[in-house]
Amino acid sequence: MSTDAFSPLRRSGFRRFILGAFGVNLAYQFLAVTAGFFLYDSTHQAWSLAALGLANYLPVLILSLPAGWAADHFDRRRVLQCSQAIQLAAALGLALLAWRQGPIWGWYPLVFLHGCGRALQTPSSVSLYPLLIEPDEVPRGVSWNSANYQFGAVVGPVLAGFIVHWLGVVASLGVVVAGPAVSLVLISRLDMLRQPPVPSVEPLRQKVLGGFRFVRSQRAILGALSVDFVAVLFGGVDGILPMFAADILHVGAWGLGLLRAAIFLGALIMSMGLLRRPLLPRPGKTMLAAVAGFGLCMLVFARSHSFWLSFGALVAAGMLDQISVYVRQTLVQLRTPEHLRGRVQAVNFLFIGSSNELGEFESGVTAAWLGPVGSVLMGGVAVLLTVGTWSVLFKELRDLDSLTPPA
Repeated sequence: MSTDAFSPLRRSGFRRFILGAFGVNLAYQFLAVTAGFFLYDSTHQAWSLAALGLANYLPVLILSLPAGWAADHFDRRRVLQCSQAIQLAAALGLALLAWRQGPIWGWYPLVFLHGCGRALQTPSSVSLYPLLIEPDEVPRGVSWNSANYQFGAVVGPVLAGFIVHWLGVVASLGVVVAGPAVSLVLISRLDMLRQPPVPSVEPLRQKVLGGFRFVRSQRAILGALSVDFVAVLFGGVDGILPMFAADILHVGAWGLGLLRAAIFLGALIMSMGLLRRPLLPRPGKTMLAAVAGFGLCMLVFARSHSFWLSFGALVAAGMLDQISVYVRQTLVQLRTPEHLRGRVQAVNFLFIGSSNELGEFESGVTAAWLGPVGSVLMGGVAVLLTVGTWSVLFKELRDLDSLTPPA
């Protein structure tokens, strides 16, 4: 494996990819803060946040598998450009809706359309960048790609919170428009080191379900995906942060931006550490311990009435969650055959995207029934129970001692 932490960034194609991905991610973070703040501020109903989570989740459910098939059968750069054109159209619609002070219900179909673009984007994006670097650079490419996402997820919510507070919703949505517009240009100029294999002739069932079959045959990957799915589904708090910001911690849009950025700040810090030491000892046990620590952080967050204690709990949760992300994504990248990469990444996104977006819906619903504190307490306990159960069910993950493919 390459010992140069910066070797992926010396590849011009990877640099352009990273910049384009940063623009799209920044736009998404601005949309998440702006939509959550605006809808809850307008309705003061947890159900409005649940509906927002559902609008983000349905595209993942509907399009993940077709998007994985497209990533394995078409030029991944063109699929990315198509996905970003969809996000650009949705962002323009949201900006126009906010400028004209249109009906609140109009936000949901446009967020759904934006989610369709993101669902189409992810399998092609994550399966493209290994082709822009050498195989021995992939583990550090994973860390750079994660760090790039986390940096955007830190900067984006903070800037969005201040822009919404000082300049308003329309100005914030201007950034949502700019992100995919810039990325469209950068993606068209990627330099590929290798080309994906020519798609083979396959039965329709294999075309659609090939990724699921591979993941099912790899028990360590299945365990990593599923434990992360359950942890974020029940333990995630992103969807109801507007409630904590407004009703418990009593901070405005700027505080909401900082809270949303906190978990990604922790992840960014851990990503930088993993760039220096990419080989974790006993990665299976390390991942399970990190997920358990994530659940404990959520319990602290639920009981806190101090803004800075809440912020710190989320930073710590982000650091622990990034260990889980790193183990999962490195396993998937290094153990997946090239001809299945798009479809396996689609399964990966279906698990993780579902846990994020469906988790926002779940937390909105449980917050409507139990209140925001009860929702997070229940989620933290569920995470701890899941870790104990998975340690028994997935010994292949628990006993994993290397992220490289077995000999």
